[in-house]
Amino acid sequence: MSNVIHDYLAYKKGTECPPNFYRWSMISAIATMIERKVWLTHTKPIYPNMYILLVGHPATRKSAAQQGVVGLMRAAGYDRFAPNKCSKQQFITMLASTTDGDMGSWESVDAAYIATDEFLDFLGIGNNEFTVCLAHLFDNHADYKEEYKRTKTIATNPTVNILSCA
Repeated sequence: MSNVIHDYLAYKKGTECPPNFYRWSMISAIATMIERKVWLTHTKPIYPNMYILLVGHPATRKSAAQQGVVGLMRAAGYDRFAPNKCSKQQFITMLASTTDGDMGSWESVDAAYIATDEFLDFLGIGNNEFTVCLAHLFDNHADYKEEYKRTKTIATNPTVNILSCA
């Protein structure tokens, strides 16, 4: 079996983007696609969800690296992308509606991939409530519950990955 990351870096060799941006973008894509199907055993399972922010000077092609793997994922059939901008409530509602009913013996997973050119555009400046929500989702609890007025939303086995730029 070939090393996917090595092959991807070889494919992208000679482009303007720094190799580390391509490397971390591909790591993020792999973690997103395998969801909770792979884990490390510790005191509790550790799943490969990653929150990756590509940080660099303007015009260092951060977005090119991010958009490159998004294109590959779409071509492979992945469709659980979060919108480029939304509220916490919209995100949780979207996350809770992504259950993969075709996982056979695997548990149901509500998954989302936040892949945006500018992370602050997605999150919103000073949006502490959404930031805390994402921190809770990173912990991989069995479910995440939100109540809005008369509606209760539950994300089962929520799995969130982030690849964005700053």
